[in-house]
Amino acid sequence: MNILVTGANGFIGQKVISAFRAAGFNVFGTVRFTINRKNTGFIEHSAPPTSEKWKQILEEKEIDIAVHLAGRVYPEEDSLAEFEKTNKDLALTFAKGCLNKGVKKFIFLS
Repeated sequence: MNILVTGANGFIGQKVISAFRAAGFNVFGTVRFTINRKNTGFIEHSAPPTSEKWKQILEEKEIDIAVHLAGRVYPEEDSLAEFEKTNKDLALTFAKGCLNKGVKKFIFLS
């Protein structure tokens, strides 16, 4: 079973990936940049992925389960729009990509 975890560099993402791997699952993580080179299977993206890019990643890795953990923890005073874009718009883009690809399970933690 192939699992994709967004926000793989985060505190929760790192723990989720470790637990899935320990249970024997094939896990991929998406990150803006890799902070730990021992984390193999990470997919880096500098710009927010589009629905098409998500579809490509989901197809290439044959993802069965998607776990969405990426997001901003709290808004900056001057960037409420950026907070909304990350936590609402990009989450929706990812969810639509999973739906279009036919991912069997979608888990969203916010």
